[in-house]
Amino acid sequence: MEPSDQLASFSAQMSEHYGMEKPISIAGPLEFDLNRSIELAGEAKRKKEVIALGFESSANKIGVGIVNLSGEILSNPRHTYITPPGQGFLPRETVQHHLAHILPLLSTALSDVSLAPSDIDCICYTKGPGMGGPLQVSVVVARVLGML
Repeated sequence: MEPSDQLASFSAQMSEHYGMEKPISIAGPLEFDLNRSIELAGEAKRKKEVIALGFESSANKIGVGIVNLSGEILSNPRHTYITPPGQGFLPRETVQHHLAHILPLLSTALSDVSLAPSDIDCICYTKGPGMGGPLQVSVVVARVLGML
């Protein structure tokens, strides 16, 4: 199964499991060039800046960050799931929120800094601690993107 098919399949399964009325739509394919190399010259001078993409979804906030090797934050769009006053965060609703926002946030992060998916050198995600369902959203997206 192709990675893009895996992402679509995961989206459909998560939508069904968490009771969403319609599946999350995956907007267009993201392509990564696995053969791209970073050329070094002389004393480790880089021709190209190393870029890392990170996902955070351990609780009610989901975020996508892009940073360079020196730690400069290039983009960091986030979206927060807010419940009515007096209610806590339920895993099912939090996952639905994260599923609906993770790909638009990824698109925003890349466009904020005019990067293509092929410009990403490293993909990171929050392993924990946190709520299992919300963490799973970014884990699966990060792993699938890593296979593209």
